[in-house]
Formats: sequence, C-alpha cells, structure tokens
Amino acid sequence: MSIETARAFLNKIKGTPELQAQINQRTETNPVDFLQLGAEYGFEFTEVEWYQALHPNEKDVLGSFELDAISGNQGKVSRTEWK
Repeated sequence: MSIETARAFLNKIKGTPELQAQINQRTETNPVDFLQLGAEYGFEFTEVEWYQALHPNEKDVLGSFELDAISGNQGKVSRTEWK
C-alpha cells in the first residue's frame, strides 16, 4: 500500500469514463467507499494514503487509528504523543 497506488487509482478514475459513471451511480444512493472500490480494481491503499493523493500539499494527516488514539475513552494521551 502506498500513496503512489492511491494516485494511480485516482489517475485511473480520471481516465476511465465507465469508472466515473460507476462512481456517480454509487454516490446517488450513498457515499462511495473508495478504498473498497480501489481494491475491486486491484489498488490497495489506506484512507490516509487516499486523502494524501487527493490533497498532495497537506503534510500531516491523522487517520482513524490516530484519531481514535487521541479521543474518546482511550486513556491518557500526553500532548507530545499527538504533536
């Protein structure tokens, strides 16, 4: 899994009208799970890698795991753990 894989899938979407139509059709009923859709086409990446592919100029991104670690009833987290 890598950002490059996520970028490759993004480029495939941009260059494949049939895939764009499939995404548009899916979004009419509920949000598209791009991680699952990417896996269906042989592209495996994390949600953070997908976000970074969509937003290449942003440096720091927290994924679900990191957000879970610093929120909720996960115990004490020092300020230095999430900076």
